[in-house]
Amino acid sequence: MIYSFVESFHNLSKDKKDIIISEILACERLKKYARDDLDKKVIESEISDLKMALDLLT
Repeated sequence: MIYSFVESFHNLSKDKKDIIISEILACERLKKYARDDLDKKVIESEISDLKMALDLLT
């Protein structure tokens, strides 16, 4: 998965936790449009990895 931000933000305006939460939300939206099981599994794996990274930050 590749993420890009439409707007550039100053380093202090979004912290890592906010970015990871945004990535999780983006993956959950993307999962609704996945056409096959392989795509869904890849997205679910990414969500799982992001949630683990979020847990490590808190």
